[in-house]
Amino acid sequence: MKHSASLLIQDPDGAYLVIQRSNTCNNFQGYWEFPGGKIDAGESPATALQREVREETGIEAPRFDDAQGFRIATPNGAVEYTFFAWRCDARLTVRLSDEHQAFQWVRFEAARKLSEMMQPHRQFLEQHWHQQQIKAYQQELPHYKVFAEALKRILENACATSLPETIVQARPKSIPSFAEKCIRRMDRYPDPIRQLTDLCGGRVIVQTLEQVEAVCRFVERHFKIVEKDDKTSHLNTDQFGYRDMHYIVQVPAGCSLAFTDEERRAIGDRRAELQVRTLVQHAWADILHDRMYKTPLRLAAEAKRTGNLLAAVLEEGDRGFNRLATDLDGMIANYSAYASENNVEKEIRVHQLLLAGETKPEQQPKLALQLARLIAARDQW
Repeated sequence: MKHSASLLIQDPDGAYLVIQRSNTCNNFQGYWEFPGGKIDAGESPATALQREVREETGIEAPRFDDAQGFRIATPNGAVEYTFFAWRCDARLTVRLSDEHQAFQWVRFEAARKLSEMMQPHRQFLEQHWHQQQIKAYQQELPHYKVFAEALKRILENACATSLPETIVQARPKSIPSFAEKCIRRMDRYPDPIRQLTDLCGGRVIVQTLEQVEAVCRFVERHFKIVEKDDKTSHLNTDQFGYRDMHYIVQVPAGCSLAFTDEERRAIGDRRAELQVRTLVQHAWADILHDRMYKTPLRLAAEAKRTGNLLAAVLEEGDRGFNRLATDLDGMIANYSAYASENNVEKEIRVHQLLLAGETKPEQQPKLALQLARLIAARDQW
């Protein structure tokens, strides 16, 4: 097995130096690679690297520790490469030797699209890029933790009085989840820290479709809406499936919501993805969405048909729950039409005692509202 050392050089703007093998080379004519070359007998990878980079590009590379190298062998085992990475302080002047005929500084997405790039070099480029993204997200994660905690508190407080049964979830994307998405979607998101919109994710789960509309009005009134996506609009009239309302939001300047100054500074202009759905929609999405739409498997026609059938049944259930809940809420609001005067007075006394004994400030508005409705109903007698 032959041994070679190569250096991935990155400039301050994030572009990588790649050089093209001359057409007079014995092998891989015209292929793109990183500066480097053969490790002579008795020579360390770090020593060979400095010599080869200087000979091929005229660049004086720093001295590396051999332990910093990352080894990748060719599939046939003919050559083992030891790769090193260096981010320089300024874009360097390149003077090519006769072994190479061209060079260019390219960003990650462009480097990956070079059709004729040495496979071990492409593999190291992707691995190095991946590690860079993880390190960058580790620096960003505390900001998204603050965003998630604040978002959850704001949404819970907003729903506490009128929609007390609401379930609010919020979380920053975990490092393992971020790392996996970087790999799976690297073609679409070459700069994931800036391009991914779900590094903070929130979800509001309510009981009825009318409550979804109420939460959406609150979100659109108080947040900066970067993007709005009603998933139902993607379904044809004869299709059934995922029906959430999706938002990408930012905290606007002068926001009236109760974000602290410290939270505002930590959040800045970062974005969060917010989903609003009913309990029925949540049941379908939580059980089936990922299994049906994010699987590497090719689903059988019967599995797809069953999933669509369940989506149709649940959509009709959602509409039925909404109609019935609206009717029942109307009856409760017009209590005097369905209850005797004595029962109304009894309920008023019960709610007065409950309100007087409630020690949690966040629960008092709900009880006060119920009491006010009862008093209003009494006045109708």
